[in-house]
Amino acid sequence: MLRKKFADRSKLVVSESSGHGAYVLSDSACVQNLTTAYLVDGRMPAKDVTCRRS
Repeated sequence: MLRKKFADRSKLVVSESSGHGAYVLSDSACVQNLTTAYLVDGRMPAKDVTCRRS
């Protein structure tokens, strides 16, 4: 339901790791780059993304 409500204003980023510290504690460049781009510039990925386990 939320997906339909927010449409193109949201994207799903899945990290194949455990816990809630994926951005801070992960060594995944995929997670780091996507999150930093959003926090610094407000840029979201063009589509949903799954960051594979390193």
